[in-house]
Amino acid sequence: MATAKQFLEAIELQKLVPTDVLDELYEEYRSSGGAITAEALAKKLTSRDLISDSKASSLLQTSSESFIQLGSGIPNPAPPTPETPDDPFSAELESKRARGDVKRDAAGRRKHVKKSHKNDFDSPLLLLGGGALALLVLGGVGLMIVMSLQSGDQLLESAQSAYASGSYAQAREEYEQFVEDFEGNARWSEARVKVSVVRLRQLTETSTDWAAALATAKEELPQIEDEAAFSENRGEFASILPRIARGLAMSADKASEATNFDNERVENLVSQATDALTLVNNTKYVPKSLRDEREVTAINELLQRVARRRESLDDLGKTLTTIQSATASGDTQAAYRARTDFVNRRPELRDDPRLAEALAASVEAERSQVTFTPEPAEAAVAEAESPVAIAL
Repeated sequence: MATAKQFLEAIELQKLVPTDVLDELYEEYRSSGGAITAEALAKKLTSRDLISDSKASSLLQTSSESFIQLGSGIPNPAPPTPETPDDPFSAELESKRARGDVKRDAAGRRKHVKKSHKNDFDSPLLLLGGGALALLVLGGVGLMIVMSLQSGDQLLESAQSAYASGSYAQAREEYEQFVEDFEGNARWSEARVKVSVVRLRQLTETSTDWAAALATAKEELPQIEDEAAFSENRGEFASILPRIARGLAMSADKASEATNFDNERVENLVSQATDALTLVNNTKYVPKSLRDEREVTAINELLQRVARRRESLDDLGKTLTTIQSATASGDTQAAYRARTDFVNRRPELRDDPRLAEALAASVEAERSQVTFTPEPAEAAVAEAESPVAIAL
């Protein structure tokens, strides 16, 4: 029959119960001073359904000679009994004792060493799972970055294709979306400059709102002139800015062609055309190597013609004032002289209706000064002399 100590060692070797339960049984064994029986220990285990009744019976019925006597530290004097298949503990116990796994106190008694409980997070499965999760997260982030870069490049390529085909509305929308969504992209500067370019193209090619185009150019250029991609687009501005200047100059020229044009409006157009030429002559925007000097000369000639018309209009106004003053004072000769001097200076305005109207008023005033005074005479009663008699 097995002792309580042998019973506990057999339970431990076969790992039949959890460690905490085994610790509890050893503590109870030590507390009883070894008085507790193997049967009592087996009953505790079977009552808690930790081992079966048949297993408990098998362990209890094993002969004490089948166990190695370790409690006293003195070898068993009895001759060794050959192991039989029914002895499930002897070989395992001998092997464990040979490895030094069975700990003893100073008196030679077996000392149970409580096993330390490892952290649940030290489990290899948890560590592997955590590592795999980290790799998945990193992979997902990397994939998102790659997809973002790819989608950004695709959007930029689409915008460039739309711009090249003249679809400026689509190009502008896609360039602006790229600038808003992909600020960290290496081609962001290129897209930002293109936003300004396509805005100016819309205003100069799909419409003729030259004033709005100039305002946009004056707003956009300072914002992008320091961008890395600006120099690559100077050719665009070398084409767009002179176009704006010419559009404004032509508008001023057309407005000044009217007989009685709005001088204030013409002056505003001339001022805007001059501002546009200032942008054209700015080498930061349009280098000399890209500037079309003939185009610049043509624009200046338009503005000079407008200036001459404005001077003529001013001269005409002064001449009309002189004629009207002379007419009012009755000095029609002075009015005639003012008109003659003006025509000599401005022959292109010889037939100006305002000049003709002022001169007609002077003539009418002179005519009004002419009066008819009748002079009555007595009728002749004598017979007129014969012509022949007069000749003789």
